[in-house]
Formats: sequence, structure tokens, C-alpha cells
Amino acid sequence: ELNADGAWDVADTTFKQMWYGEKQDEVGDDVLEDITIYFTDTLGWTTVNCYYWLGSSNNTWPGQQMTFVRNNSNNQPIYKITLPAGASVVFNNGSGVQSTDVTGVTHNIGYYLTTQSGGKYLYETYEYGE
Repeated sequence: ELNADGAWDVADTTFKQMWYGEKQDEVGDDVLEDITIYFTDTLGWTTVNCYYWLGSSNNTWPGQQMTFVRNNSNNQPIYKITLPAGASVVFNNGSGVQSTDVTGVTHNIGYYLTTQSGGKYLYETYEYGE
């Protein structure tokens, strides 16, 4: 409604509730949580990096160095990293050896490299358990 000055008078709280309420609902569907993934170093790398991308968001090659967790029963080191859900990754040693593109990464899944194909290592997955 118009106030005495001839300007529209809108209750501030109503406007904020309408605007923020709509934005929260809209954003709520798009908000992605972080996930943690694991990598078992079966190749004996000195350094394990994880490069990721999600849309236009990414980290700089060769990515972030992964955090050592523990050795498995085969005395192979297991590393972890936390990423935005929906990201794709490439595991690499920072010296030219890398995995193929890993897409569809999900929370608490572990990865390890198997055989080379076209100069990049193929990967397999496992469900990570402490």
C-alpha cells in the first residue's frame, strides 16, 4: 500500500520471509554436502594427490595432497580427502603418473589403481571401513 509520502510501504519482515524463504527452498535443493573418499596406494607412490573438479570449481593441478590414514593388512598406505559431493577426481603422484578420470565419487568409497591403459591407470572401488 502507499504511505503518506506516496511510496510503497511493505512490511520489512514479510518481504524478508518471502524472499529468503524462496531462496532457501531454491538453494536447499542445490546445496551439496562434502564427502570423504579414500585411496589405497597400491603402486608405492611417495606422494598421493587428488585433483578434483565440479562444474567450474576445481583445485589446481596436481591437486591437494591426500591425508595419510593408516596402512591396510597388506601394508599399503590408505589416504583420505574431503571434497564437494558430485566432484570428479584424478589421483596422481605429482610426477606424471595418474589415474583415469574418476567420476561419480561417493562418500566412504575407496579407490585403488590396477592396470595401465593409454598411459593412465584404471581404478577399482571398495567400501571403506575403519
